[in-house]
Amino acid sequence: MTHSKFVVVGSGQIGTPVVERLAREGHEVVWVSRGKPSHIPSGATHFALDARHGSELAKLATGARAIIAAVSPPIYDAVVWKELFTPLIGGLIEGARLSGSRLVLLDNLYMYALDRGPLSPTTPQEPSTEKGKVRKALADMVVAAQQQGVRAVMLRASDFLGPDLARSLLSPSALERIKNGKSPILVGNPDAPHAFSMRDDVVDALIQLAFASSDVEGRVFHAPVVHRRGTSSSSRQRGKARP
Repeated sequence: MTHSKFVVVGSGQIGTPVVERLAREGHEVVWVSRGKPSHIPSGATHFALDARHGSELAKLATGARAIIAAVSPPIYDAVVWKELFTPLIGGLIEGARLSGSRLVLLDNLYMYALDRGPLSPTTPQEPSTEKGKVRKALADMVVAAQQQGVRAVMLRASDFLGPDLARSLLSPSALERIKNGKSPILVGNPDAPHAFSMRDDVVDALIQLAFASSDVEGRVFHAPVVHRRGTSSSSRQRGKARP
C-alpha cells in the first residue's frame, strides 16, 4: 500500500476513529483539534489549532492527500451553529484552497425537504427548521468554493449508531435496555421511521472519499444507513457511500 499524508480535523466520535484507522494503516496523520485528545495513536501527530484559522491549517496540510473534517459545535442550538460554524467552514475551505488538498467534509441531512420521500443528494434543499437553514447556508459556502476551484466533496450522514457512542441518539444504555427487553429512554417519537448511520460505515466512507479519484470532487454523497420499521429517511442500504 502507498502511504499518504492526511489531516484530520475533529476529535469526536467520528474524527477519532478516522485517525485511528489511518494511523493503523501506516499513513502519516496530522490530527487537528482545539484540545489535546486523551490518547494519540502511534503514527499520528496532534496539533492544537482552531480550524477557523485557515492559513495555519493550510501549513499543516501542505502535501496532504486530503483534509478530512468531522467537526460540530458542542451546543445543539441554531444560533450557536451560525456563530461558530460559519467561520469554521470558512477556515476549512481556506485551508483546502491554500494547500491544494482535497476537503472531505462530513455533513448532515438537516437542509433537505422532509416531505419528498426518502432522502437522497437530489432531494430539494428546502429546510423547514432554523438548524436546517444554517446547514444549507454552510453547504452553499462549500458549493461556492467548489465553483471557485476548491477541491471539496461532502458526505452526509444521519444520526450515528455504534458501540460506546455515549452521545448517540440511541445511547449504549438505551441499546442495553432494548437488548434486555426493557423500554429505553429516547428523544423524539419512538414510532417515527428513522435512519441511522453506523459509525464505522461513516468512517469508511470518509476514507474512501479521501482516496477516490478526482471525479468525486464537487459532489455530495450519502453515507449508508440502517433503518427501523419498513421505511427510512435516507437511502436504505449499507455498503459504500451513495452519490
